[in-house]
Amino acid sequence: MNILNNDLCSLIYDKLLNSYENDINNILYKINKKIEKLIINNNLITYDNCYYQINNYLFSKINEKIILINDPYIFGNQQVYISKVLDNPTYFDILIETSKSICETDNDCHIYLKKLKKLNYKDIIDNLYNIDYDNTINYYELILTSC
Repeated sequence: MNILNNDLCSLIYDKLLNSYENDINNILYKINKKIEKLIINNNLITYDNCYYQINNYLFSKINEKIILINDPYIFGNQQVYISKVLDNPTYFDILIETSKSICETDNDCHIYLKKLKKLNYKDIIDNLYNIDYDNTINYYELILTSC
């Protein structure tokens, strides 16, 4: 037995449609904000102030939980950048974090992301990154170079 009349069904469908439309618009807004600084021109990929030079496809994933570390050593403000935990990030997510790290370390000399160096527990302790080590997370150092 159909207890909903046509007007009530139409009202429910309209509400659902508006809700889905708002959800889709919010998702599209977030995607646009995320990619607005991305420039792909032939083989050159840049994001804001950072150049991507890793041989992995930009939207392929690293299937693990990771933390990125950028240690500018003697450059910039000499503050070490430690990212939040990234869960199964794409290389694009890593590029975004790299750009953040360049801004936060004030090291605009080293802006070419060449590779990621996986750190082990000894590397972290030896370099004194002041991280509460978690063996469920992999730690990577951003290897950045200048021109």
